[in-house]
Amino acid sequence: MTERKTGGNILEADFLARLNEGQRRATEHTARAVAVIAGPGTGKTGTLAARIRCLTELRRVKPSEITAVTFTNQAAGELKERLRREMPNRSAAGRIQTGTFHSICLALLKAAGKETVLADGLECQKLAEALKAMARREAAHEA
Repeated sequence: MTERKTGGNILEADFLARLNEGQRRATEHTARAVAVIAGPGTGKTGTLAARIRCLTELRRVKPSEITAVTFTNQAAGELKERLRREMPNRSAAGRIQTGTFHSICLALLKAAGKETVLADGLECQKLAEALKAMARREAAHEA
């Protein structure tokens, strides 16, 4: 078990011991924003969860001041579940804003009182057909 002393409290930091060197660098980096870019199955979600724990448990960042952005809904769900399961303070996990770029931006727009309308499948199909028709007309005009 790895332990660190911060502000007079000894915190269990086993989550850091489970990381490889690259994951640990991303987790402990002092920059305000860190992008974890790696291939499938390389531990991006675990690294992000460990970074959040490092921020909240070792650096005493307020959970409500953390936003974790993922690329897919699946990764966002896995991150939320992992934080709920692994963080010592489960209520803190619920105060961390996690999601995809799209879901976080939509939440920000709604919080700001902006009316938002998302296209459904049929609307997307109509838009795609209209774009294809425009492209065909342009191609015919250039020929």
